[in-house]
Amino acid sequence: MNLYPFAIGWVALLIVVLVLAFYRSRLAREEDDIPHISEPEAEVYASRQIAIARKLEKVEFWGKLLTVLLILYGLALAVAFSYRAWVESSRIS
Repeated sequence: MNLYPFAIGWVALLIVVLVLAFYRSRLAREEDDIPHISEPEAEVYASRQIAIARKLEKVEFWGKLLTVLLILYGLALAVAFSYRAWVESSRIS
């Protein structure tokens, strides 16, 4: 059985996780930690920050979930490659 398509799938999942991490960092730059209470547009700032916080929560959820999946998939792939190498090396020629 050829395991390289599974390795390509793992790399694709890695790329998705890295893109999510980059997107999260870009999104976090828009977040403002200082409340603008005295300004006339305080309500606009508040609604924008709430929207950004919701987006960040969704991105963080998917980022954590896909990172755990990436690690588990990588471990399973490493075990499969190791087992295959062990079987190949133990064959009598």
